[in-house]
Amino acid sequence: MRIDFSKSADQIVKDLTRNETIFILAGMAIAFGAEMLHAGCMPKVSIWTVRGLFFPVVSVVSILAMVSSVGMQNSLKERGAPHPVEHRRQCVQFLIDAGDAEGMRLLKGIGIAANLYCLAFGIIAGVCVASFLNP
Repeated sequence: MRIDFSKSADQIVKDLTRNETIFILAGMAIAFGAEMLHAGCMPKVSIWTVRGLFFPVVSVVSILAMVSSVGMQNSLKERGAPHPVEHRRQCVQFLIDAGDAEGMRLLKGIGIAANLYCLAFGIIAGVCVASFLNP
């Protein structure tokens, strides 16, 4: 996603939220795709073996996303910006008004970390839904 100063704060927040939703759905699609692949190609392998492969990947991605996001949030806080997660729109408006390109890059990084976290959440949600549908 490209963040620039020509968009309004509301439009940037909508773009960030849309991307997070897309990544949750993509994570669910990955989990459901693994279920379909298991059913078609590896029916003799336990489904929980396939589902279990996601947990280390999801754990690492989630931890890396959280750690990197916290560092970037602290950098924005040092610049005097409102908290980028709790007050997202105000933070974007502050950065637009200040013309802070580096702050916008940090916000973009926080958005990428949030997308990765949403992808991990979508995978877990997909595995949970699939486990109820196909125990």
